Amino acid sequence: MKIRPLFCAALILILILFISSDKTVQGTDRRSGSILTVDSPTAKDFGDNDETNVDAFRTDDCDGDLSTKDPEGFSDLFATVAISNSGRPNFTPSTSQTVKIYQYTVSFTKLGGKNIKKLMPRIKPFTRSTSLTIQPDSSGDLKIVLLTKAMKEKFVDKYIENFGEDPRDPGFDPKFLSYNAHIKIYGKEVPFNNKVDTSGDINITITEVDNCATTTP
Repeated sequence: MKIRPLFCAALILILILFISSDKTVQGTDRRSGSILTVDSPTAKDFGDNDETNVDAFRTDDCDGDLSTKDPEGFSDLFATVAISNSGRPNFTPSTSQTVKIYQYTVSFTKLGGKNIKKLMPRIKPFTRSTSLTIQPDSSGDLKIVLLTKAMKEKFVDKYIENFGEDPRDPGFDPKFLSYNAHIKIYGKEVPFNNKVDTSGDINITITEVDNCATTTP
């Protein structure tokens, strides 16, 4: 007769462990029910330029007449990151929750041969705040900055120092320097506050592009 109470207690404990192992996140359970995935990011520079021809070298005087002020069009490099919010596999109903994206980081890796990479300017990683809400079992486009104009200007200064030339000057052909931009995205489930993250990559090529024929923004 003494075995029955112990058996009942063990059965209750097993039931509690089984219920708590469910992947649907509630309360203080720190496991997220949402899985974020990134499709291939795309980038947009000034004018018709994209990630394959990012203009870092701004021409200050397009018409060559120093009495007029007509700088070349110039902008930040923007990226669009498509993010899908799905539930964990093999669970019905879906475990996907509303997710609030709040931050992203970008880090850069030089691409190419050893000799050219020695001279390529280092692009420092950075972190920025952002905001996007993605509903359960849905997707959204996150608009971010990959390179600011200030970062481009620092890149140019280091380029001229390392290579000893400026492609805006006569007699120098522009180089095409490629980098991998790794984008890490951070979010939280609403209302549980469980952390979720995802990442994606895009290759960019930085060079000198003549945008003088394009209207200055």
